[in-house]
Amino acid sequence: MNSQSIITLFHGSPHNIEDKIKPSAPRGNDDFQKLKAVFATDLEKSAQIYAIVRDKKRERKGWFVYGDKLHIRKPYTLNKKGYVYIFSTRKYLTDPKNNPNQFAMTRSITPKYKYVVKPEDIKDNIIEYDSKKEYYKIADKLLK
Repeated sequence: MNSQSIITLFHGSPHNIEDKIKPSAPRGNDDFQKLKAVFATDLEKSAQIYAIVRDKKRERKGWFVYGDKLHIRKPYTLNKKGYVYIFSTRKYLTDPKNNPNQFAMTRSITPKYKYVVKPEDIKDNIIEYDSKKEYYKIADKLLK
């Protein structure tokens, strides 16, 4: 864990967490995303998107976030609401190789603030795809 300057981060979730956000089981594709950690971003809009699109059981497919845009295949559903948690820390890991806006904390986090986000808060940040082919073409281009 690096000890750096204090930064403010945002964590988006469909869960209404009342206490600490605990590191979750690894679910990623690379070494960084396979960490047991709390993942957050320095892009508030990105956290809002995760709060609205990520379902509680993490079964929703056909979407990804790039910068502050949600890329999603039609048809899709979004959560009626989600939560954005805001906290500051100096103990975080970064992944500049794959996503300079993603940070990981391998310990529990106590948010300073939390607020509700709704689908209308992200409507201008959604890019929709009618076909799998079109979606995967963009995903391959952006996520490489």
